[in-house]
Amino acid sequence: MNNPIYYYVDEKGKVHYTQFPQTVPLKYKSTLRPLNP
Repeated sequence: MNNPIYYYVDEKGKVHYTQFPQTVPLKYKSTLRPLNP
């Protein structure tokens, strides 16, 4: 089973991708979105 991929954008506008949303810094949790294939 594949883990979903999430992304968020930091204050510099850089997009970060992760399969582990619990590792996203707290200040970016509100911008965390699932990446739709």
